[in-house]
Amino acid sequence: MNPLTDIEKEMERLHQRVRILMDAFFQQTTLMPSLAGEQWIPDMDVFETEKELVVLIDVAGLDKENIKVTLEGSVLYVKGYREDRFHAHNRKYHQVEINYGPFERSYRLPCPVDTDEISATYRNGFLEIKLPKKKTTVVRKIKGEV
Repeated sequence: MNPLTDIEKEMERLHQRVRILMDAFFQQTTLMPSLAGEQWIPDMDVFETEKELVVLIDVAGLDKENIKVTLEGSVLYVKGYREDRFHAHNRKYHQVEINYGPFERSYRLPCPVDTDEISATYRNGFLEIKLPKKKTTVVRKIKGEV
């Protein structure tokens, strides 16, 4: 894990929460990210089993054609775009919390993975990426006379 990237992500989440709180306090709306030209950050869980790493990303409302998953070295990138299907200029919004437009997430893998066996499925608004761990050979030094 990259501590600097983790801090940046947490700061962005804190910024989003403060913005929502301020909107509620002043009963104002903010510009939607798609109108402001900002990227949004979908929530992501990463967990490990004995055999694989699993990355689960909450990207409800996306068409799977708008999702791109790549692995560059030991960094997994997930990029996409959520279209605003309900956008209308003649609306008066009272609350805006759903993000639209482009997003990107990256995650540095903590262990080597078998790149030939990576799989991804998109179901019920969640993108699930399974990364089987690469089998490693344990080398032990044997004490004794040579």
